[in-house]
Amino acid sequence: MKIINCTGSQPRRQKKIQTPTLIFRAEISYEEIHILTSRGVVMKGFHAIRRLLIELPAARVPGALLYFPLVDKIGSPLYLYVSKSRFKWFGKYDPPRINE
Repeated sequence: MKIINCTGSQPRRQKKIQTPTLIFRAEISYEEIHILTSRGVVMKGFHAIRRLLIELPAARVPGALLYFPLVDKIGSPLYLYVSKSRFKWFGKYDPPRINE
């Protein structure tokens, strides 16, 4: 693909950027949260929560605390425990019904 440059210099070739695609089973998303960063990196679980917190202005300080050394050694198992127990503690929604 050629791009015409209005400044009169030689036309350049545009680099094609491929967008990463996520394909995963629905039941996996019930176990851990998954996010896709702007750089195409897939993060899940504790690391995804930590990244989300650092991006939110109101949660930036608690999110920054999660980046201290050895916090992920405690945070990852704690996240998995809460993630696996949340349906037992809070219940699970039924899938929405569509009236036909």
